[in-house]
Amino acid sequence: MKKFIALLTSAIACLACLSATACGGNTAAASETQTSPSDTGTYTTQTTQATSAAPITETEAETAATTEEPSEASEELTEASETTVETTTAAAVTTEAATPAPAATATAVTASDLYLNISGAAYTLRSNIDTVFAKLGSDYQYAEAIACDHDGMDKTFTYSSAEFYTWPLPEGDLLCEIYSTSPSAKTSRGVTVGAGKDAVLAAYGSTAEITDSQILYRVGGDTLYFDMQNGVVTGICVTAQPV
Repeated sequence: MKKFIALLTSAIACLACLSATACGGNTAAASETQTSPSDTGTYTTQTTQATSAAPITETEAETAATTEEPSEASEELTEASETTVETTTAAAVTTEAATPAPAATATAVTASDLYLNISGAAYTLRSNIDTVFAKLGSDYQYAEAIACDHDGMDKTFTYSSAEFYTWPLPEGDLLCEIYSTSPSAKTSRGVTVGAGKDAVLAAYGSTAEITDSQILYRVGGDTLYFDMQNGVVTGICVTAQPV
């Protein structure tokens, strides 16, 4: 009889547990029944209730996901904005760095520019050939021809560093042209053989007469000109003769 009562009690407890689970509330009570004989020979029934968390519904999961998505999108938008600002700033800096400073405008060529510095000494038009002899000596090649415009002989003195042409005038043999292809030759504004076209224009200005082979600056009846080849100075001349 006692065993029958114990089994009946256990069955009732199981039915109660199944009923609670089927109802599906947020909190389910699960009964665990243990039957053991007591010291007095009677059976006691212990029921333990366990509380389980309610399952998350599909609607709640979607709500949570929707809440997180704007946060992630906001972070991506912020990162994209920062990248755009950095790129724009870098581009602005690059543009500033790549913009050259405006070049200074060269002053007009004057008579004072019409000389050549050869090996450290300056030689000017209409000076006496003796000034050349005093600096460069007698190591030259000599040539002469009958002058067309003057009485006497036009003369040429060719040194390794330059050629000097003279007119026969009452004052003596005066320089009418100085020409050099030597790297030691330098103009009044520092242009040398081997310089580029841009260097010439920067030094003397853009008012020159420019051909494929020469850049010319005229001052009265005199001329400063540069022989050019492939955009590079190959010879420099100051002359009082027609060019």
